[in-house]
Amino acid sequence: MYKQLNIQLPRTAAEQARYIVDHNLAIQYEHLAPGDLVFWSYERNGRFMDITHVGIYAGNGQVVDASSSRGQVVYRNLFDGDRQVMYGRVT
Repeated sequence: MYKQLNIQLPRTAAEQARYIVDHNLAIQYEHLAPGDLVFWSYERNGRFMDITHVGIYAGNGQVVDASSSRGQVVYRNLFDGDRQVMYGRVT
C-alpha cells in the first residue's frame, strides 16, 4: 500500500517503529486515522521497543494486517489494546 504511494518504509515492524520515532511521526491513539500504523509488543525481543507486530488502521476500529494464525492478510477489530505500544502516521 505505502509503496504505491511512493512511501518507503523499512521491512520489519521494529524498524518501521524506529523510523516513526526518528522522523517525529508518532501520534496518539485518539488521533488514529485510516492508513496509520499500529505497533504491538508481545514479548521482550531486543528489537526497538520490543515491537513484534504492526498493522494498518482501516478506520471504524478495524485494522488490516498479516495474521500469523490465518496465514493471510485480514481485516479485524483493533485488538490487544494492552499490547499496543505506539501509533504512527507516515503520509
